[in-house]
Amino acid sequence: MKGERSAVRGGIDGCLSVLGIVIGAFGSDPSLLLSAALSGNFANGMSNLLAAFSSETALRTARIGKLERSLLVDLAGTELDQKARSGARKEAAADAAATIVGGLVPIVPFVFFRGMAALGVSIVGSLLQILMIGVWTGKAAREGVVMSALKLVVLAIFTVLMCLVIHRTVAPRVPFA
Repeated sequence: MKGERSAVRGGIDGCLSVLGIVIGAFGSDPSLLLSAALSGNFANGMSNLLAAFSSETALRTARIGKLERSLLVDLAGTELDQKARSGARKEAAADAAATIVGGLVPIVPFVFFRGMAALGVSIVGSLLQILMIGVWTGKAAREGVVMSALKLVVLAIFTVLMCLVIHRTVAPRVPFA
């Protein structure tokens, strides 16, 4: 289930973070927008790799330390210790990969389209990705699929609207056409 958590977390994070970059850079030269989005996507993936590795390593080390104290034994180098370290690396890699893959969704339309068409496809594609993640999490949690998807989509729409407001506030002369 941990890999699935990474996929959900990374997919949402990558998608919405990069969509924010795309909206913020919209109206600039298309190569600049792509450069900013791809660079931001990579940096976000690496950030999540480092964050997940650090937190997973700390959590797993603390659990082993607690076990060592209760058993009065040193577990360094044991199979349990090696599995914990390997698990932290795998979790971090899954988080980074999901973030980068999720971040490609808002970028790809700018390879095939220009202007408002690219932005529209980017936003709709991103919202569809969030919707699919919401459906999956609803099924996985055995809760209402519609409610799970709706919660995520509403927050994603709020994020899009705030990014559009920020873009219009900071760069009011950049046209959306």
